[in-house]
Amino acid sequence: MDESRWERYGAASGVIFIVLLVAATFMVPQPPHIDATTAKIARYVSSHRRAILTSQMLGTLAVVAFVWFLGHIRHVLQRAEGGAEALSPIVFASGMALVSTAIVSALPMTVLVFMRDSADGLANSAVVRALWDINQVLFALLGVLVALFVGTAAVAMVRRELLAPALGWAGLAVAAANMTAGIAGFYVTSYVKAWTIVGFVSFLTFAAWILVSSAVMIRQPEVSRATTREPVFVN
Repeated sequence: MDESRWERYGAASGVIFIVLLVAATFMVPQPPHIDATTAKIARYVSSHRRAILTSQMLGTLAVVAFVWFLGHIRHVLQRAEGGAEALSPIVFASGMALVSTAIVSALPMTVLVFMRDSADGLANSAVVRALWDINQVLFALLGVLVALFVGTAAVAMVRRELLAPALGWAGLAVAAANMTAGIAGFYVTSYVKAWTIVGFVSFLTFAAWILVSSAVMIRQPEVSRATTREPVFVN
């Protein structure tokens, strides 16, 4: 099988990642606010048990697709850098940090659902609150890691190592939005509508950026562009 076909498979995994991620996000009703009472949180978990578990499973499958996409990005960048290992290790490392955090972020809500089915149920309000707050903090951390991954990949695009500079500049804006939302998540401990909107928009722009980048790489594999230019970091 030629390299361009393998690259299309790698790029397609980015599309699969976004489809699964969006499905996982929107298949559950809007969760309670960060400062909701534990009783409201317990009712939400009890009422949407199956949807929450299915959402967590789809999110896990999305992570699997993202790992393949991440491997594809690293391969493309390594070739563009001519073995200089400049940005490609940072993109890969930030992507793997994002993967690890995403997997951990599935645990609090899943544990809450398991508690709902246990003998004691969700009666321990302190545990419910702790798991809910951990869930919120992990989302904030995800925002920061998304910003690092997208920002580094975007710099590579601006430097013409990957795709097009226009997508790179757009990626820098996406990274800035996610970094802002992520940092805010460490300080905003009560519901603020404006920050909720910022977080939601940041997620949508990230999804759109990955989707567009993947579509462009499917249409024109990077190996076909690599033959027309010299490696970026090689004299």
